[in-house]
Amino acid sequence: MRLASLGAAFPDYEEVIYGASGANMPMDLMTVREHIESRKYGNECAGFCRDMRKIWRCCKIYNQVSE
Repeated sequence: MRLASLGAAFPDYEEVIYGASGANMPMDLMTVREHIESRKYGNECAGFCRDMRKIWRCCKIYNQVSE
């Protein structure tokens, strides 16, 4: 699911994520997939790992606040 399409299902997502310190650049799995297919990450896994950590960090922040 793209971040842009989250609005209807999770109307407070942007407020929660953008309001959290250190999580101002959310990432989504579709973008990661596009980066893999376009070889944006190249031979290094650091960019991939960074983007995946962003996803998990945002999930953790959002679900902690929403509970």
